[in-house]
Amino acid sequence: TGDIFPVGYAKELDNNEKVEDIYLRIYSYPGLIRKENISHLLNIGVREVFLGIESLLVWDGDFARKYSKNYDVNSLLMELKMLGDNDIRVFPSFILGLPGETEETLIKNYELIQKIAELPYIDNILVNPIMPLPGTSYFEDCLKDGSITSEYKHYEKRNIRTSDIIDFYTLSQLFIERFTD
Repeated sequence: TGDIFPVGYAKELDNNEKVEDIYLRIYSYPGLIRKENISHLLNIGVREVFLGIESLLVWDGDFARKYSKNYDVNSLLMELKMLGDNDIRVFPSFILGLPGETEETLIKNYELIQKIAELPYIDNILVNPIMPLPGTSYFEDCLKDGSITSEYKHYEKRNIRTSDIIDFYTLSQLFIERFTD
């Protein structure tokens, strides 16, 4: 899948004829994979979960997507262990520099990344700064912010509102400078 895999769908797929030697990586985010779904995931060939953890700001800040009620870092670590105990590799992904990021939350994210990196069923961890891509609310926030649009024009010599050539490195830097501490 190229987006969040509906874990309940694994049960339906599990009822179909088995196909040998097909291994899947699915995409999910914390709290969606539960113990009752593990056998179905294994039976359909899931061997890796790309898990969009994103940031601890999901728990601590005003973030668009919230995890399940009462889901916390301990729940995340238990979910990772459950997957690993069932021979499902986990490929966690983090985004740093979200609105509201502070030095304190950055350190907490780093500490969580370090803890997760030590787990035996983690081969890779993806860590990226926020990229305000066109079509996202973050990009719209950039367009609405006069300081970002004028600094972008100063550095890139083009208007971000009218150009179809966007330097995402510069835009990410300006976004992080404006919306984080």
